[in-house]
Parts: sequence; C-alpha cells; structure tokens
Amino acid sequence: MNNLKIEVWDQLHRINNIMMPEPHKGHEKPLIGRGQVKILKEIMKESNLSQDDLAKKARVDKTTVAKSVKKMEAQGLIKREKSADDQRKYKLFATKEATHMIERMDQHLEKAASHMFEGISKSEIETLVKVLDKLEENLNNQRVERDKQRDMGYNLIRKLKELGFMEKTKLQADLGLAKKDFEDLLLRLVERRVIKEDAGLLYLNETHEEAHLRHKKEMNDRRNPKHEDIFRLLFEHDGLTVEELAEKVHMPVHEVKEILRPALDHGKVVENDALLTMNEFPHRRPKPF
Repeated sequence: MNNLKIEVWDQLHRINNIMMPEPHKGHEKPLIGRGQVKILKEIMKESNLSQDDLAKKARVDKTTVAKSVKKMEAQGLIKREKSADDQRKYKLFATKEATHMIERMDQHLEKAASHMFEGISKSEIETLVKVLDKLEENLNNQRVERDKQRDMGYNLIRKLKELGFMEKTKLQADLGLAKKDFEDLLLRLVERRVIKEDAGLLYLNETHEEAHLRHKKEMNDRRNPKHEDIFRLLFEHDGLTVEELAEKVHMPVHEVKEILRPALDHGKVVENDALLTMNEFPHRRPKPF
C-alpha cells in the first residue's frame, strides 16, 4: 500500500511538471515561484482583496503571502492600495503585465489539458476532481497541524529558557494544552533530546549551540556511505527489521538504530510490527544501484 501511495505522489509530481510552464519564460523580470502563481491567480479572480483574505482563499499562511506580495509588487505584477474602509489595511490588484503573463500560461495549460484528458469521460474527470480536493484538504490539514505542533514546541522551550526549569503540571497549565497534547509534545522533545525530565521537573537538555552541532553531525552522518546503504535497502524492500538491516550492511544493531533515530523522529522512516519502511517524498529518493 505504501508503494502505491508513493507512486501516486510521483505521478502527480510528474504531471505537475508537465502542465506548469515556466512563468518567466520570455519574461525579462526575475522568476516567480509556482506558489506565487497560485496567489496571483487568486488576486485576479477577486480584485480588492486584503492580504488576510488572500491567505484564506489561497490556503497559505500569512507570512508566505506577505513575502510573495512584496516580491511580486517589486516585479510590477501586483499593486497595493489603501483600503477605503480601513486606512491601516491595503487591497491587492493584479497589473496588466501580470494578466498577460497568466494568459500565456493558461494557453499552455489549455493545450496540455486537451491532450491529457483525451479518452477520459466527464464522470471520470468529476471523480478525479473530488479525489484531488480531498488530497488537497488532507495536505492542508497536515500543514496546519504541523504548524500548531511547531508553535507549541517553541512556546514550551521559551518558557524553560526563561525559568531554567518548571514543574510539568505548571507548564501544561501555562501553555493551556490538553493533557494528551502536552504528553505527546513532551515525548517528541525528550526523544529528540531537546528537554529532559527529572522528578517531575522539566529542563532544557542542550543549548542552541549544542543543538546546532548535533544537527550538523547528524547531517554529516547521513552522507556516510554505510548510512546511504541503509536507506537504499529500505527503498528497495517493502519492510525490513533492524536486525535484517544490520546484517545486510554489516553493522551492529545498536549503530543502525542510532542512524535511523532522526529519520524515525521526523517521520521519514516508519515502523509497523517491527518492520521498517521509507515514508519519503519520491523526488528525494536515493538513486538506485
């Protein structure tokens, strides 16, 4: 099942590359990314949008919208005007230059779509749209949850930096987290050696500099040929135990576990019934032998 899902992701990635023309082709100004194309199209659909409205419609966080708007404004693709209702806010409009660029892109997409949907019925296309909507919803929900977890982690670390240590129950109350969310957050941070617990008290386990050095070491370790062998084997097999991996790469089991720990922490490797499998994006896969 995992291989099937990865293949679907891979196909969507390839289709996207075929369908999306380079927005800067024949254009003298600097590049704009595909995410910015999406934001620009939302502005063209509905003029007089505020940045907050745009973030909601494009399903993108406010920081990303602010950076994109700043870049596209510098490129002459959009302009901002003060809102008549609230002088503190700005409304966004697409320029003629942006309209011409999007029109050229749409012509390319229309031509590509006519070939891509050849031989596919209307009902099949409608089913595809429903599935893609669900995929997009799932990905957005995942992003929102990831951002939430990140913010909770930052808040917890900030508290411990301010006070040096804190009781678990007091920290949970200060952060306003449900018990399960708090325990899950602690588990992740303890596993990553960011914090430690002793007699009901929580402490930071390492300084920012120490964390940076550990991360740098982990990145260097991943470039080790033996490490690459481990991840290649996981890509080539539907599931392997730690013991099987250790035997294949001629390493002690405890060393293989240590190599896999960061990948397990970040969800790049998953473990089910003692079997390990890769859960990585296809375009980041190691090249096969």
